[in-house]
Amino acid sequence: MKCPTCHVEFASSAGFHAHVPNCAYKDNPLPEPEQDKPLDRMNKAELLALAGEKGIEVDSSTTKAQIIKQLKEE
Repeated sequence: MKCPTCHVEFASSAGFHAHVPNCAYKDNPLPEPEQDKPLDRMNKAELLALAGEKGIEVDSSTTKAQIIKQLKEE
């Protein structure tokens, strides 16, 4: 078991639960992951999935730039 805040490994859940209230990083947590990744930083598979969620029909031969353009137009 690994602490999600400071990444210290524990052999048992009892050790983990004893650690959590005293975790050195609890007052300074790691930064939250990005919620919305910019379109230009997404890979083609992510863009295709996003287009599908938004109801935009694109095929696998469409370029990344074309998918981004279609997503921005909507």
